[in-house]
Amino acid sequence: MSKAIEALHKGRGIWRADLRSFLGPELRRRWHVPGDADPELVRVIVVARLAAVLAEFGDPGLAEVFWAAFNVGLTQDAESRTLRGRFARLGAGRTKCDDQRELFTARIAESVRRPQRPLESAQLAAARVLLAGEKAAPRRGELSAVEAFVDLPRYVLSRFPQERLRVPLLGDGPLVASLGPDCEWYCVFTDDWTLERYRGVVGDRWSGIRHWSGRELATAAVRRGKPTGVLVNPSAVPGSGTERTVSLPPAVLRTMSGS
Repeated sequence: MSKAIEALHKGRGIWRADLRSFLGPELRRRWHVPGDADPELVRVIVVARLAAVLAEFGDPGLAEVFWAAFNVGLTQDAESRTLRGRFARLGAGRTKCDDQRELFTARIAESVRRPQRPLESAQLAAARVLLAGEKAAPRRGELSAVEAFVDLPRYVLSRFPQERLRVPLLGDGPLVASLGPDCEWYCVFTDDWTLERYRGVVGDRWSGIRHWSGRELATAAVRRGKPTGVLVNPSAVPGSGTERTVSLPPAVLRTMSGS
């Protein structure tokens, strides 16, 4: 298992053709890789696990080198086939990048020794965004899904709790989306324009709009009695506009609410 972690950055990184067998049975078990997972899903799971480790650093300045080390979010050309080529593309000092890469590898190994919870659907969705390299710039004052995922601590601690959000209501509670059997999601919006664009696609079937702070939403989600996350600025069209959506899974909301 340790050999796979120590060598994950080599060659094409997470794009190696034999990624599943390369991980080995023990690492696949710890990372909850299904026995019938196809190569794409294996890659998504690996990226989601790596992203969780990156979030532990709490330093957005490390993200560029971190993802270059493992070949995530880059154009797959001749330059990206080697670690040297990927680091050269950054224009950063090779020694510094190598030192940081060794730090990343050590932290991944440390993480794997801890119990690994199954990944949530929001984590897998964010990993797919990272793999696709969808780093479209958000509008001023917004945080893209990629930025929020690699720098979730900053967003959760400094912005989301105080943010005044538009919350569509169904009955006497927030609008809920079900994206899978394990979790439901409150759908909320940061501005009227985004809210109205969503309403224009799905239709006006709401009982009203309420303005809540992020902290109030987190508390309501935790007290709901079933796993509930928050989708900030969700897209009404599947596969479109996801770069503007920030997904806050239940575990993050529990931390924010102090539960």
